[in-house]
Amino acid sequence: MMGWMNGLGGKIHENRWLSLWHRTAGDLRDAATALIAFYGICTAVFILFHFTLDERIALVGLLNNFSPLMLLPAVPLVLVCVLIGRTRLSAVLAPAVVMLLVSYGVLLIPGRASAAQMAPQKHTITLLTYNLHGDRSTDGRMPITELIKQANADVVLMQELNVEVAQALEPLYPYHALHALPDQPVQGQGVLSRYPIVEDSYWQMGLGDQRVVLDVDGTRVTIYNVHPLNPFGSSLLRLHVDTSRRDRTVNAILQRAAADKGALIIGGDFNMTDQTHSYDLLAARYHDTFRQVGIGLGFTFPANLAPLPPLARIDYVFHNDDVQSLAAHVWPTTGGSDHRPLWVELAIR
Repeated sequence: MMGWMNGLGGKIHENRWLSLWHRTAGDLRDAATALIAFYGICTAVFILFHFTLDERIALVGLLNNFSPLMLLPAVPLVLVCVLIGRTRLSAVLAPAVVMLLVSYGVLLIPGRASAAQMAPQKHTITLLTYNLHGDRSTDGRMPITELIKQANADVVLMQELNVEVAQALEPLYPYHALHALPDQPVQGQGVLSRYPIVEDSYWQMGLGDQRVVLDVDGTRVTIYNVHPLNPFGSSLLRLHVDTSRRDRTVNAILQRAAADKGALIIGGDFNMTDQTHSYDLLAARYHDTFRQVGIGLGFTFPANLAPLPPLARIDYVFHNDDVQSLAAHVWPTTGGSDHRPLWVELAIR
């Protein structure tokens, strides 16, 4: 009798734990369902705002700058819906998944550059665009120098160039146009080149912007090294977003570039993602090198939040029809900056 009672007590205890487990699992499933539904509704509303409202509305301007990051969770959440037995719930994620695939699916296709590499070429150059984090890179002169040596690009476009770093980098290349400002390290711009620099101009509209003309074995190549203002200023927490000042800089660059003939390249830290109005202005006229031949999402910033990877693509190289994209990849290290450089290979045709 005693053994039977002990067995019955054990089964009751086991059933109690099993019931608790089922209740807990059900509660977690319900919580996951609610969170996924909330995320799906929020992203659907964002997508509606993205296509219908102007970026001058602060919330839209803010969300457009972080849209790739917002959309990325949609794909793993579809798998979560399957795992928790809520497959119908995945329908609420459809807008985010569709926008993600339409916007970035092409970047996941390998071998896209092979056809371009077979096209006729006159000259091939490599270029590195690199924001040096000028107000904090004085102690990082050696890592920055080593990174630029390793990249071994024919042309280096630098943003946020301070005086100390400019002095350390000047001996690396035979030709240079460096505009490092002692009291304004964030506004400093510079170009290092293996080819003669026959023209150089620098101006400040927002941050620093620069235009150089290279003589590439007798071919004139015009390069803009740009750094538009970011839209947030110091008021991100108050949602004070002003994308118009970035648009003004981009429009000014486009107006200047319209007068240039022959091969044209525009590179730098644009402080924008590819879902912004500023990007649309540039992409309507010029080709985004990474989008044409890069693989992956190409995130470059912020690169100083280890162990987190960069969360946005804001560094670009654009070019006109006289230039062809051959290769593009984000450099794997930072040299102490908060950006990862973008390295590209281009054909002047």
